[in-house]
Amino acid sequence: MSTWSEAVALGPFGMENPAPMLYSPYGGQMSVVPLGKTGKHVKIELGSASLLAFSAADMFDDRGGIDGWVYKPRLDTWRNVTSLQFILEKMVMQEQ
Repeated sequence: MSTWSEAVALGPFGMENPAPMLYSPYGGQMSVVPLGKTGKHVKIELGSASLLAFSAADMFDDRGGIDGWVYKPRLDTWRNVTSLQFILEKMVMQEQ
């Protein structure tokens, strides 16, 4: 989390200065956990890390062909506890 705290100093992020995006290849293991009352948001557990995906439950109906994940980190504070979260921006699919 300290590395991301240092990267935040490059902000503020917005239209003229987009937040950094990261890529991680899909390692073959994942668990999709519904979030919220309706389950339209999900947490994708990838072993030691997890991604949050908003309004993305339908994206995981067909899990074949996933090549990796594009995501951006963000610091989130809830109940006075700050944690590093990874927000899914895009699933990268294998070329057919």
